[in-house]
Amino acid sequence: MQGSIERGQPAFLLLKGQTIMAKKGILSLALVLSAALLSTAPVLAAHRFVVINAGRHIATIMQISGVNRALWGPNLIHAPVAPGTRAVFSIGEGCAEDVRVIYGDRHQVIWHGINTCTYNLRLTY
Repeated sequence: MQGSIERGQPAFLLLKGQTIMAKKGILSLALVLSAALLSTAPVLAAHRFVVINAGRHIATIMQISGVNRALWGPNLIHAPVAPGTRAVFSIGEGCAEDVRVIYGDRHQVIWHGINTCTYNLRLTY
């Protein structure tokens, strides 16, 4: 009997010749919805990170790396940070970072596991 419905089964799955089409349609809809959800997944927003030079030496290089990775990124300082000044950076990688600062005399200091989303960095060298 074409078009008959069995008890407990959705009507759209029991029409002869349309069962496979309905399943393909549902699969297609599921794939489209999955793609839409993945494309709206949250992206880490850039956050502000402030470095205050309270020391006596000029900071010339500041780099960040994932915690304990030592894969230092590019220099974030575009102009040297002189004693008594501050610099503001935009960081988008995440909050937990290792931070390396290299001064004009090539002295370097590394801070491990700094929460750049919450804390500013005070340089004292």
